Amino acid sequence: MGEHPRTDRRPAGPAPEPVRGGSAADEAATALTVLTTIDSAEGAEELARGAVGARFAACAQIGAPVTSVYHWRGEVRTDQEWQILFKTTRRRYAELEAYLSAAHPYATPEIIATEVVLGGAAYLEWIREETTEPSERAERAARAERAARPGTPGPRAGADGTGPR
Repeated sequence: MGEHPRTDRRPAGPAPEPVRGGSAADEAATALTVLTTIDSAEGAEELARGAVGARFAACAQIGAPVTSVYHWRGEVRTDQEWQILFKTTRRRYAELEAYLSAAHPYATPEIIATEVVLGGAAYLEWIREETTEPSERAERAARAERAARPGTPGPRAGADGTGPR
């Protein structure tokens, strides 16, 4: 069985402090939960797999059927639906919303985002990492590798001393 954030063991020690939003640069990385509903378990899994596969969301949880009561076209309706709760970042929200709007069979799908105000640092970092484009992850890893090498020179100043060349 593969690794999973809930079953992989971390070293014993105090739990990390919950994370709260910070600078404007952190704004794009703010974690969100995004809720939608759909009329079948198969449809729910298809939406979830598509969003996670495209890295619009780090994961999606499909809830048991719920009974929805709502107004639609002049009448009160009652239907069975499946809820899907996506974990994503503010940076990827617009892409997730566009995907759900295009792939969803409903004319007006429920798409509701809620900001995660507090959360476990490791889990929130996992959401950020999993919703980062592969090219961005590769660049971040390369920067970290360069920074970790002892004696690696930093950017060199240009001939006029103003910055890297």
